[in-house]
Amino acid sequence: MQVWVLKDGEKQGPMETYQVVGKIQRNEYSAEDLAWHRGLDKWMPLAEMGAFSSHFISQPDGIDSGEGEFDDQPSLDPYREILAKKGPPALPQSPRLMRRFWARWLDLIIYMTMVSGYIYFADVDIVTYYQEPSEMQLFLLLPWFVIEAALLHMFGTTPGKAILGIKVLADDGNRLGIGAALLRSVRVWVMGLGMGMGPIFVIALIVSYFFTKKFGYAIWDLRARTQVHGTNIGPARIAVYVACLFLVGTVNGILAEPWSQQMMKEMLPPEVYKKYEEALRASQPAGHTEPAEKSDPAEKSDPAEK
Repeated sequence: MQVWVLKDGEKQGPMETYQVVGKIQRNEYSAEDLAWHRGLDKWMPLAEMGAFSSHFISQPDGIDSGEGEFDDQPSLDPYREILAKKGPPALPQSPRLMRRFWARWLDLIIYMTMVSGYIYFADVDIVTYYQEPSEMQLFLLLPWFVIEAALLHMFGTTPGKAILGIKVLADDGNRLGIGAALLRSVRVWVMGLGMGMGPIFVIALIVSYFFTKKFGYAIWDLRARTQVHGTNIGPARIAVYVACLFLVGTVNGILAEPWSQQMMKEMLPPEVYKKYEEALRASQPAGHTEPAEKSDPAEKSDPAEK
């Protein structure tokens, strides 16, 4: 039997019966702590549950009957009345870690395709205005926080999450307010993705993974009291996701290639970029020719100097 226990306002579980008994024997749980398991229609004190009542023999008889002195002391548990109205707790859902990861990956690729399309068709000289990688990263990703927050506020999901059957809602089951959604997006970027900063990114992913596996909630969802709901998906939904990922990734690669090459040239040392170019040419199929670069008038030599 799996049991959930409310301790100091925090829901703990699921736990097996022997685990709860062990905590009772170590005085970690008291007679008035509320608990619930499948089959009960409401929360009830541990001392009133048949599986645990014998471990509270020192408690007044009124507790065993579920009536009497204990029920007249709401101060023992200020959450009891609230939870009695809400009914039993929702059973914890699987964190669905990999599905959430791939959903976010598709969302970011869709967004970066939009950015690449804007840079490509508007002929933006992005390198000139953003020489520092940190400035470039902020410029590219800052609008995503607003877009993601707006999508979660209006629909409770994003394109990637919708395809993989994921919704993000407040703990009352309603969609997030725009402020809460924006704060969640920023927390995901900082706590879950380490702001995309090399080793910090890897550490953040590892910490987030094990935290979510242990507690059933991601750090940012636990602090914001948001619930991530996932429905079961079949092979057809997975096929749609793979097709979208391939299509959007291909389009993004085509649109991003010119300005990403320009960024590489500006950011890498000349000797490193030269080796990169040589490796790139070697990987090109036979007969492939590079498009001619735009000439820069400032770089033309003055005939008088010859």
